[in-house]
Amino acid sequence: MFSKTRRQLTIRNALVLFIILIVLSMALYGYMRVQLFARVDQTLDHTMSRFGKVMQVPSIDALPALGQPASPFPSAQAIKVRLSNLDRPVYELLWLSKDRLITSPLSNELMNDFSKSKIQQFSPSRYDEGPHNVKIGKQYYRVLTMKDKQIGYMFNVSSTNEPIETLQYITNITTEIDMLRSLLYILIIGGGLGLIITIVAGFYLANRALIPIQQSWDKQQLFVSDASHELRTPLSVIQAHTELLLRHPEQTIEQESRYISTILKETKRMNKLVNGLLTLARIDSNQTELNIKPIYMDQIMKDVISQMNYLAELKEIVIQTELDEGVLVHADDERIHQLFIILLDNAMKYTHEQGFIQVSLKKYTQTIIIEVVDNGIGISKQDLPFIFDRFYRGDKARTRADGGTGLGLSIARWIVEGHNGKIHAESKSVGTRFVISMPLSS
Repeated sequence: MFSKTRRQLTIRNALVLFIILIVLSMALYGYMRVQLFARVDQTLDHTMSRFGKVMQVPSIDALPALGQPASPFPSAQAIKVRLSNLDRPVYELLWLSKDRLITSPLSNELMNDFSKSKIQQFSPSRYDEGPHNVKIGKQYYRVLTMKDKQIGYMFNVSSTNEPIETLQYITNITTEIDMLRSLLYILIIGGGLGLIITIVAGFYLANRALIPIQQSWDKQQLFVSDASHELRTPLSVIQAHTELLLRHPEQTIEQESRYISTILKETKRMNKLVNGLLTLARIDSNQTELNIKPIYMDQIMKDVISQMNYLAELKEIVIQTELDEGVLVHADDERIHQLFIILLDNAMKYTHEQGFIQVSLKKYTQTIIIEVVDNGIGISKQDLPFIFDRFYRGDKARTRADGGTGLGLSIARWIVEGHNGKIHAESKSVGTRFVISMPLSS
């Protein structure tokens, strides 16, 4: 039944995990790319700022004397000194109008390595200002282009007194591109492996998510099965005895009192069962709320014991009490009353005639301790962990004869836990001891 749901959850979980993996991979690749190119651009900017100072037009006082040749560029040695601390080779291209190239000390090496057609691939007419990548053959270059009318005034003009319109600084970034390509391959392979891992993880998460659903479904199925079984028994008895009454319509009520008594007994038992089912259904749907208010716990316990004394006397059971006086707590008086009815009724069912039940209430600084102890038949060791489960009964035949439904202790546990308390049972070969601890203020 859950195979389709498991498959859908697996696909969705795997898809979410895979999308997260892809996003993280893209973020890592983008971060590395930005960082690598930022370092290259920083080097180009540094070169431009430093070499620009070298190439500035000298002042009038620094011009050579008449008749001496003036070099339009500083010497290669001066440039080498200024750029000696760069971590990578940087080339320079100076462009006149109409993409005409003139040489400079930093462009000679580049122009020697490339043909004119390849050099033209750096043509500034192809690119806007700012950094960009250019691929020539198998090599990649980072080019920083600056187009400004002031360039002609910042730098010595050409021999024809024509101003330089575009300035470019170029460096080889093949290593960085190869690094990014290797990272991309690793991320692709990792993404493939990650897809397999996410499917396995999605299947695991789907199974984990279905565990409480499966448990709830099993409990619901068991609950419906047990409730149907428990309701079927009294309904069958009522139907059978009603049919017996109809066989002898001429007889009096007194003559048929045995059948009527049985019908009444089963009706009461079914009513008790239905009320328990409604209570648990409201608990499961969070429709039942506790009406917390200040109450005297000892007074409620005395009232319940007074009600149960009549039934105890019929079975010759003695109820012994040891209650602290004036125990004021914040609780729901109706639910607390129901709690003690359940515990005392449960104790009397399984206590033989001439037995005893001890009820105690102790008040401490922040908590109260309630104990209900009997010397009845006790609870077996294998049944003890399950007595608070719905419809669980160690001896179903006997409890059915006693009118038990298997719901009382489940409701009792909810009442205690609803007051932020705890309840547990202890039993050996003879007798059972229920212990409840509750805070004074819930």
